[in-house]
Amino acid sequence: MNRFAFLNHYLDARLVYEHIRLPGLQRISQFTLKRLITYLPPYRYLKIGPVHSQSGAQAIGIGIACPLMPEHFVTLKPRRVLRKLVAAAKIGERFGAKIIGLGGFTSVFGNEGLEIAQYLRTPVTSGNTYTAALAIQGLAKAADILGYHLSECQVA
Repeated sequence: MNRFAFLNHYLDARLVYEHIRLPGLQRISQFTLKRLITYLPPYRYLKIGPVHSQSGAQAIGIGIACPLMPEHFVTLKPRRVLRKLVAAAKIGERFGAKIIGLGGFTSVFGNEGLEIAQYLRTPVTSGNTYTAALAIQGLAKAADILGYHLSECQVA
């Protein structure tokens, strides 16, 4: 079965508090938390699939958390961010991923993944296709909730 990996990061401190289960973490200030997570290693946090394409192909994947927040991509030294992203992507390689998708700011950093790809054997994609697919899925769900038939709608 085909395998893939998808890298992501935390959007804000609230998500860190929710997803990292460490005793006493809730008592740490957001300022300290933001500094602390930059020292945590990337980790696998999600099993995806199996997913099935319309052609019948199947794939399984994993989500990999790269413990950074959006501001870290511009405030930390680029080399440090790159090392962390490469370490996260290597988790995907060890999983046997045939492609690694970049989500959030991981796709913006390093020329849409070109820098990261230099350190890997596995192809890297910006993740923009996944984002577009989620947008279409959300649009279809919203139309259904509102009672619209997409075939009768004009969408931009």
